[in-house]
Amino acid sequence: AGRFTGYRGVGRDITERKRAEDALRRSEKELREVLETMPAIAFVTNADGSGVLINRRGSEYTGFSPAGANWLAAIHPEDLPGYAQARAHHMATGEPFEQEARVRRADGEYRWFLSRAVPVRGEGGRILKWYGILTDIEDLKRAEEERRAHLWFLESMNRVNRAVQGTNDLEKMMSDVLDAVLDIFACDRAWLTYPCDPEADCWRAVMEQTRPEFPGAFSLGAELPLDTDVATVFRTARATNGAVSFGPGCELQLPAQLAESFSIRSVLAMALYPKADQPYLFGLHQCSRPRA
Repeated sequence: AGRFTGYRGVGRDITERKRAEDALRRSEKELREVLETMPAIAFVTNADGSGVLINRRGSEYTGFSPAGANWLAAIHPEDLPGYAQARAHHMATGEPFEQEARVRRADGEYRWFLSRAVPVRGEGGRILKWYGILTDIEDLKRAEEERRAHLWFLESMNRVNRAVQGTNDLEKMMSDVLDAVLDIFACDRAWLTYPCDPEADCWRAVMEQTRPEFPGAFSLGAELPLDTDVATVFRTARATNGAVSFGPGCELQLPAQLAESFSIRSVLAMALYPKADQPYLFGLHQCSRPRA
C-alpha cells in the first residue's frame, strides 16, 4: 500500500578509489607547480585541443587568463592557417606536434616561438591530454634573418661586380648592371637618368631595363622638359643621403601626374655623384603593386 517500512542498502569499500583520487589531485598539483616554475610558456589541453590551461608565464605574456585561453587568437594572422592545419593534423593522428609561429604579446608585439606538444595516453592508447611548451626563438630568427640578408647582400654585390667587369663597353655595362638590379630587387623597371638637377631645363634617360609586362617609361636619349614633379623628385634625392622612397607606405608620396604618366605605384631613387660630372638619378619602379 506504499507504507514506509524501512531502508535496505549495501556499503562498499571505496578506500582505494579515494586514495586514487587523492593521488590524482596531488599529481595535478605537482604538475601545476612544475608548469609554473618552468622557464618557458607551458600549456595543457584536452584531447581535442579545447580547455587550454597555460602557466603563469604564458598568462603574463599573452594577457589571457590561465584557464580557457583562446590560444589560436594569439597566433599571427599570416602564420595562423599553417599552424591551425598542422595542429588539427597532429591531434587527429596523435603524432607529437612541432611548429613555429609568431605569438602576440599582451602589448600587441609579436615574437617567434617554437611550439612543441606531446600526447598523454590512457588505457587502450586513447589520448587524454596534450602537454606542450612554447620556446622563444625570436633572437634565433633574427640571427638567421641577418645571416640571410648578409649572404643576399654579398651575392648581389658579386652579381653587380660581374656585370661591371664583364665588358669594356660602357653602354653594355650599364645595361647588364641594371638587368642584374632588376632581378635582385624584384622590381618592374630599373633606370638611370641625367642630370639629377632640379634647376636644369631638361633631362634624359640614359639607360633602362624593364619587365616585359611593363614596357619602358622613357625614350632613351630623348631630351624631356623638366616639370615641377620631376624637379621635386630630383630635389628630394639630392637632399637625401642615400635612397629615398615615394609611394604608399612611404613618408613621401609620388606625384599623381608622374605616377599616371609612367604607370608607377612606388619608386626608390638615389642620386649618384660622379667625380667630374653632374649627378645622375638611379631608380627603381614598382608598377604591379604599391611597395614600401
